[in-house]
Amino acid sequence: MTTLSKEYATGIRFEGKIAKHNFPISVETSCIALFESTQLCFPRLSVNIGEKVGISGENGSGKSTFIRYFMQMIDYEHDYLYITQEITEKQAQKLFEEVSNLDSEIRGELFTLVQRLGSDAKALLRSSIPSPGEVRKLLIAQGLLKYPSLIILDEPTNHMDLESIQLLETSLKEYEGALLFITHDKTFLENLSTKQWVFQKNENQRYTVEEIL
Repeated sequence: MTTLSKEYATGIRFEGKIAKHNFPISVETSCIALFESTQLCFPRLSVNIGEKVGISGENGSGKSTFIRYFMQMIDYEHDYLYITQEITEKQAQKLFEEVSNLDSEIRGELFTLVQRLGSDAKALLRSSIPSPGEVRKLLIAQGLLKYPSLIILDEPTNHMDLESIQLLETSLKEYEGALLFITHDKTFLENLSTKQWVFQKNENQRYTVEEIL
């Protein structure tokens, strides 16, 4: 049986080593197609170790499309954690099966991380299918155990309550690798980002990206 602490720690201390050899990571100036005749154009964009890049902009401005393009261009193999905006029920079932099959020591570490993100880990053990917010926490915790040097999160605060969002924010502030995150949560964006990539439409009906340091 997995033993879990009854107290919620604030945040997560990352004790594993973060690989720093592939930084900075960058994509060159380019334009990519979004839909019909609409394009997203951006300057050379880069992220270095320790930077936390907040990505914001209206719906349909190409943020998620850009993230997928970014990952294709950097060819970063397996040293990153990427969690999409929408998580299907099939993905949730697969995740929960994987967690159930972990050995007790690793499962204990996983649920300690989940608990520090504001959830009752023991309740998760009794649940057949967790809520979308719980699934997201499980995915984040599962990825963090591998100590990735790059984390990419698309709307990480979806389906989370205020306490969970604040704990996630605290945890990611302590993370020593590079972070890219898409969000519409202005408070989360301002509190966490060290620089921002803002997606916006210009007068030519073309979306562009402005970097704000």
